[in-house]
Amino acid sequence: PNIRVWAGQTASQDADSAHWEHTVADAQKICAQAAKEGLRISVEYHAHSLTDTIDSALRLLDLVGADNFYSY
Repeated sequence: PNIRVWAGQTASQDADSAHWEHTVADAQKICAQAAKEGLRISVEYHAHSLTDTIDSALRLLDLVGADNFYSY
């Protein structure tokens, strides 16, 4: 099973390091909880989020680093 989530509400070009750190930490917590139940977490593409460009989405996937974290 897969749960789709948004990657914040700030465009990647406007996101400062604190926003990145907060979003990554939240994603890591969510992924850890989901992994206990055998679930995957996927971030959806949305304008004005950290997945609004390919480079930003790949950066987020890399920083979160969870085996159950995907792009949708």
